[in-house]
Amino acid sequence: MHSKIKKQKVKKVTIKKRHLKRAILALLASEKVVDKHVEKFLQECKRTAIPKKTSSIITVRQLFKSFYAKKHEKLVLNNINFDIHRGDRISLLGNNGAGKSTLIHCLCGLLKQTDGEIKYLYSYTDKPTEKMGIMFQSNTFMPTFTVWDYIDFILKIYDSHISVENVALLMVVLKLDKYINMRPDNLSGGEKQRLNLFLSFLCEPDILVIDEFTNNLDQVTKKRLIKFIYNYVLAKNITLIFVSHDPVEVSELANKIMILHTGSIQQFDTYEKVVKQYKDIYHLLGELA
Repeated sequence: MHSKIKKQKVKKVTIKKRHLKRAILALLASEKVVDKHVEKFLQECKRTAIPKKTSSIITVRQLFKSFYAKKHEKLVLNNINFDIHRGDRISLLGNNGAGKSTLIHCLCGLLKQTDGEIKYLYSYTDKPTEKMGIMFQSNTFMPTFTVWDYIDFILKIYDSHISVENVALLMVVLKLDKYINMRPDNLSGGEKQRLNLFLSFLCEPDILVIDEFTNNLDQVTKKRLIKFIYNYVLAKNITLIFVSHDPVEVSELANKIMILHTGSIQQFDTYEKVVKQYKDIYHLLGELA
């Protein structure tokens, strides 16, 4: 059973756009200032990190998911069973149509499974997804919202305690500092990807779920983001679940690999054990292409 706790009255953090702009300008003074604040941010993450536990935080048992079209059933997930532990960094691998995105949509409560059970064994106030930062490939945004409107909206609905300095730092690290007044529809594909990732950080998640987060990114930006995410999830002891076809992402971020094939789990084990069977990560992803 999940551990549901009473809602407590907490002081909301109010961030004004002018304060955020001021904090961004202070960070842009030099690259050394940014590096110093990243280090400070990661130290703060360690101080407020989730206690390390070996017990499961999510269990999935006999999960099935089917879609129906013109009275025909298409089975997408077939008898899925696994446990997720605190601090796991799980890479979901498989060819197109294997069921990866459907599985994470079920885990995040965006799709209802046809049969089976998902148990959330961590504490939450109203619903388990409030502890999740979710970033998907979809780049659909509200046409009238600016980047600032999204920041303001998410901070309010999640009652986030993130400071204006840390919001500014995330924007600078993800190279979004110039776009605070822009509408997302006017951003490039890579910029939208970075915005999606940025917004998933704002709720200060215990579980981070990301889908193909380096698509449309140049190599320098991709390398920097992978390093930042790795340091961030380790510092806070966050659980990471990510879909990827990129060998660098998988090798740098994952400590476990789940391979899906036609809706079933083909393998689920530590990174080292799975990759060893295929010589290296490049051969493994080549087999799944």
